[in-house]
Amino acid sequence: MIPLVEEVLDRKNLKMAVPIISSESNDPSVGPRAYFLQVSPEEEAALVGLGTIAKDGFAFNIIRFGFTMPTYVLSLAHLYGTLEDITDLIMKILSDDPFQAIILDLARSNPNIEQGEPDIDLIYDVLNSVKVTQTDWLTQGGIMEKATHLYIRSPAGDLESFNFWKAKLRSLDFSDPFIGTGALIGPWKCLGCFGVDHPTGLCPFPKVPGWQGPPIPPRNTAPPPLPNATFPYDHQQAPLPTHFDSSQYPRLSQPSRGTFRKAKRGRL
Repeated sequence: MIPLVEEVLDRKNLKMAVPIISSESNDPSVGPRAYFLQVSPEEEAALVGLGTIAKDGFAFNIIRFGFTMPTYVLSLAHLYGTLEDITDLIMKILSDDPFQAIILDLARSNPNIEQGEPDIDLIYDVLNSVKVTQTDWLTQGGIMEKATHLYIRSPAGDLESFNFWKAKLRSLDFSDPFIGTGALIGPWKCLGCFGVDHPTGLCPFPKVPGWQGPPIPPRNTAPPPLPNATFPYDHQQAPLPTHFDSSQYPRLSQPSRGTFRKAKRGRL
């Protein structure tokens, strides 16, 4: 790949890096499906403009690398109003002046956002991206609850700014005397799709490889219990010998209930 790209760019000593292998394949023998190229902005524009490079039966696509900030920021419990009421509450809190100032500061320092737009437009671009959803989830106490999830486009331009943005959102008070306390819950880590906005049992992608482990067999095909299933570990109770005579041991032949003798009257 490197000689072919160097031929296209007419340069030498091109540097290429291999990203961390993702969960696209469970086979460690399968190589990565993407590579990073260290090029100048002019070379990047030229390669992206080509789109695909092919020669002698070998071909690969060129795309511009970019990192999209996550939109999921938090989940709330103990909110018992309608979804419309909860959304109105969240929008009211996010529209406060102190939080709007945070949005504006992050947007102004983001090189990926076109500068020169009016402040109100930058703020509205973020607030208009708000999405609120709800799912039913079972608490540890066995109580069915509604979980409210907040998604919003981040005005942050780097990971450090995004962590600051997420921390500010999670520090807000989402309580309301008529709706609920709005307690923070999560984030979860789904074992199916590795998402953080839902537990494994609520994964929207149930066909992910390794989803929930092997299926549970039907009851009529379940294997019979082990002979020592009633005993802990591998310990089995030793049977009594066939020649055992319990009459030789009076204590064993007595009933299990305790007995007592009636005491005679006497002096102390």
